[in-house]
Parts: sequence; structure tokens; C-alpha cells
Amino acid sequence: MEDVREVINTPFEVVNSTSLVLKLLNSYSKLYLNGAQPGGCSLCIRDYYNKLLRTGMDLALKYEEAKNRTCKPAWNGLKYIPSTARHWNSELITDSDAKYLLSESHLKESDFEILPSILIFQKEATSDHLDTTMDKPVINKSPIKQRKRRY
Repeated sequence: MEDVREVINTPFEVVNSTSLVLKLLNSYSKLYLNGAQPGGCSLCIRDYYNKLLRTGMDLALKYEEAKNRTCKPAWNGLKYIPSTARHWNSELITDSDAKYLLSESHLKESDFEILPSILIFQKEATSDHLDTTMDKPVINKSPIKQRKRRY
């Protein structure tokens, strides 16, 4: 996060002509490319700098927050979830993100090696509550209506 802050607070001309360009490339690689090597041409570096100016601090804060998480995803790298229409990075997913994805059924519990602690506590409380309130499971026994096929 300090590297991102240092790069953002410096004008592009200074960053491009000093060793700060290495911090820029490392930060961009970690936050946006999941550790892959970024391009080194001057236009690419200018694009990386502009992108860090716009959203770099937000991602850096999220990266710091993800270090304190309790969940551990079962996948490595990026995972595309069609129902959310976005890629999720296994290194940047937080407990609140995991709770959202599990509660909305975008992911299953099997997608995590370790579930977020928030969800585990809620599950225990819910199961205790269900054991005391429900005597028998409710089954809907209404007949299924058959529809005629039209050819």
C-alpha cells in the first residue's frame, strides 16, 4: 500500500524517469494482473499509472483487508462467476465478499477450503434455532399438473 501511495503522489514524469517505475510495475502486477508480468513500453506504463491513480488505493486497501481474512478459496488466480458477471481474484476476496457469494448461491461451500468465520457463526446459530422450532419437515404434497404438448 505504501508503494501505491508513493507512486500516486509523484508526477508521472518523475515516476517514469526514476526507480519508482519498478514499484509502479510491481504494484500494478499484484493488484490488476494477479502477479503476471506487465508490459514495459512507455504507453503501457502511462496507462498503468493512470489506472493506479483512479482505482489503485481502493484495490490496495482491499488487498490489505484480504490479508486479515479467515476464509481460504479452493481456487488459485482468477475465477469468472457468470451470475455476477465478473472475475474474482482468490488473493483479493474478503470475508464479506465470500459471505455475499455464498448467501446469494453464486458459490458453494465446496469452493472454499476454509469458510469465512462470519458464516460459520451464523450457521451454528441458525441450526440451533431450527432444531428448537421445527418438529417435522414440511413437504408440499400438491399434485403436479401435466401440460399437454402441442406439436
